[in-house]
Amino acid sequence: MKIAFAGTGGINKVHARGAQKLGLELVAAVNHRPESMAEFSKEFGIPRQYETIEAMLKDGGVDAVVVSTPNYLHAPQTIAALNAGVHVMVEKPMAMNAREAEQMCAAADKSGALLMVAHCWRFHPEVQWLKEQSEKLGKIIRTKAYSVHVHWGPSGWFAQKEFAGGGAMADMGVHALDTTRYLLGDPQPVSVYAKIGTHYGSYDVDDTGVIIIEWDNGTTSYIETGWWQPHSDSPEAGAQLYGLKGFGSVFPTHLEIPNEEEQRIDLIETGFPQQESHQPQSLYDDQLKYFVECVEKNQTPIPGGLEGWTNMKVVDAAYESSRTGKGCGNQMTIETILPTPDMFSAKRILCIQPHYDDNDIGAAGILAQLAKNGAEIIYLTVTNDLMGVVDSSLSDEEAAATLKRDQFTAAEIVGVKEQYWLGYPDAGEYNYFDVRRDLLKYIRIIKPDFVFTCDPWLTYEGHRDHIQTGLAASEAVMFAGLTKIASSDPKVDSAYEPHDINGIAFYFTREPNVIADISSTWEEKIGALRCYEAQFTPQDMEQLLVAMDAKSQQVAQGQSFPRGEPLKVLNTSALHVGI
Repeated sequence: MKIAFAGTGGINKVHARGAQKLGLELVAAVNHRPESMAEFSKEFGIPRQYETIEAMLKDGGVDAVVVSTPNYLHAPQTIAALNAGVHVMVEKPMAMNAREAEQMCAAADKSGALLMVAHCWRFHPEVQWLKEQSEKLGKIIRTKAYSVHVHWGPSGWFAQKEFAGGGAMADMGVHALDTTRYLLGDPQPVSVYAKIGTHYGSYDVDDTGVIIIEWDNGTTSYIETGWWQPHSDSPEAGAQLYGLKGFGSVFPTHLEIPNEEEQRIDLIETGFPQQESHQPQSLYDDQLKYFVECVEKNQTPIPGGLEGWTNMKVVDAAYESSRTGKGCGNQMTIETILPTPDMFSAKRILCIQPHYDDNDIGAAGILAQLAKNGAEIIYLTVTNDLMGVVDSSLSDEEAAATLKRDQFTAAEIVGVKEQYWLGYPDAGEYNYFDVRRDLLKYIRIIKPDFVFTCDPWLTYEGHRDHIQTGLAASEAVMFAGLTKIASSDPKVDSAYEPHDINGIAFYFTREPNVIADISSTWEEKIGALRCYEAQFTPQDMEQLLVAMDAKSQQVAQGQSFPRGEPLKVLNTSALHVGI
């Protein structure tokens, strides 16, 4: 693997040593300070030096890059690399704020390149030991964690808000925050309360913070962070877990389990030898090794973009809570609790359409992208679509054969792997609950992790097939795991083991929350639509394509790309009573 380094300071020297131990080819360094870059390159035998990451990417020959620059450069450098198809490990904090972190995640989703955030304490053997042993503690009620510099603090860009985004909370607090989330199984935040201030120096960032977080698993976490503090109860990333059955701690690392039978407290220790350093080189070596393995296996790393993004949401909420003084009233939004699901992580996508061309009119651009990224795309058509066939001389059998011919030709262009048909009468009479039962059956057979369908709540939608299909698909998604709700096949129901459907995407919507960039797959979309000859005269087809062209450009206005498809993408839990 050919690896590059953006930033040539102390932490990237640590990463470069790890890269050498792994036998990687260290090929390039990026820094606007030539003297630092020259010294770094000489120490590690790096042949290529660049002032900007864009210049390095233009020359190519890089598989992955470690971004360890000042925080304000994390997002632009990471996004540039991801857009070039280069895998990225970016130092913490992931970005200046959650908005930038979201953009980084979107770039990774779009490009298919991997994004990892260097939350290093997840790779410390003692932290991993406590996580493995934590089940002995029972339900965790509360936690404490610390990331404090005692009698010391950084200077330079670390203490300048325009370059760092924040002070001790952004620099050190994320260590305690991420260690806590890792030990708890990466829960999502529900509310954040913080008191953050500047007391020990003359800079425009914080040096003292106390944060209280409520998680969606019911645990409450307390975090202390700071620079130049007179004391800390634990070294960096030290954490304590208070469970119903006992207590666990990392740094010092052990468990305390009450033994009621013998009326004593059993002390369980790690058995690890004492290390000379609290942050040994091996910690970072193991972290980089994991990143390399993820790249080699094309496996999404954890901590990846989503973990880093969640941490940045908490950091932002902490600063906002301290600024407003609203305390625990500073609730996270429903979007934080139920974030927009990641379409690009989907591996098996079921697209439920009322008629044979709806999926492609509404979403062929994004579906073609997802297929290229390795997702299995499966189409299910609810009606027989016979009412729209323009050649009235065809029998129903001939018309049905013509429709399927069109579908198969278009499917090959989009990348559809399988197709199913329910055969309900187009624009005719049929029972809504029969449709829902059939959709339940196929969801339980196919086991998709994402579903696409038309928006049944589209304003002024006059075609009942669209309303019935979108609504039945939504209910089937909600009810798929409730095995007491029957599908149309008892054998399927009895064999079904509930699985996770991560999200649902509605096309033909007037309330999109995602504008998908389809610039790279526009030709595939148009090519697929041209296949639908059975229901369009040549003149009607040209009118459709003109309308699609205008619509794709209209919805992309204000975006960084020329053509888009509007989608309403929801967590499946958001399909009922608005939460």
